[in-house]
Amino acid sequence: DKARILQHADSAGGKSGGTEQALAGFEGSMEGISRSGQPAMFSFKRMKTTDWIIGSIYLQEDAFQPVRDMQAKALLVSLSLAVLAGWLAWLIMSRLIDPLHQLHGHIQKIRASKTYDEVPLSYRGDEIGDLGSAFNSLMRERKDAEMELDQARVNLESMNKALERLALEDDLTGLANRRQFDLSLQEEFSRAMRTGNSLALVMIDVDHFKQYNDIY
Repeated sequence: DKARILQHADSAGGKSGGTEQALAGFEGSMEGISRSGQPAMFSFKRMKTTDWIIGSIYLQEDAFQPVRDMQAKALLVSLSLAVLAGWLAWLIMSRLIDPLHQLHGHIQKIRASKTYDEVPLSYRGDEIGDLGSAFNSLMRERKDAEMELDQARVNLESMNKALERLALEDDLTGLANRRQFDLSLQEEFSRAMRTGNSLALVMIDVDHFKQYNDIY
């Protein structure tokens, strides 16, 4: 306020503890309350040649405003960095976990379709990739075991049919034997009883067939 130049300190009214201490001989800087009742920073210097006191006052609100601005900016930067760090952490974790989710999805799909398909090895060469390779190896081994089991089942059915054929046919001539005759006769008797139809049985005796059988 230029109007206060060369004016008495008390002309502005109010009371200032800093001015009173300066008049009492204080020199230096201090904090106090201005005549307007606002917190302020005071600085006083006495000039001995003229016995003048040069004083300055700086309201704390104005003095610390740059600090508050820096604090607000620092807080904003800190929040921005925290958000950025959280996003980067989420992105990194997603890249780490996403292959595992893909692998789990493929396994569930294979389980639902009840097939032995292998999972696509589109993963990184890390533990998750090793897990996918191990799963594919397990699927190949299981598929091979299933194929072997199917082949063994086919062979068993073929052997059973062969045994059944040997039990009902003569191995030398390939003709039906007595067991086949008994089974067929029983079957025809049962059919005749169900339908009420007549049943005829023709028996043919070949003379000297033993001699033919012994020769041929």
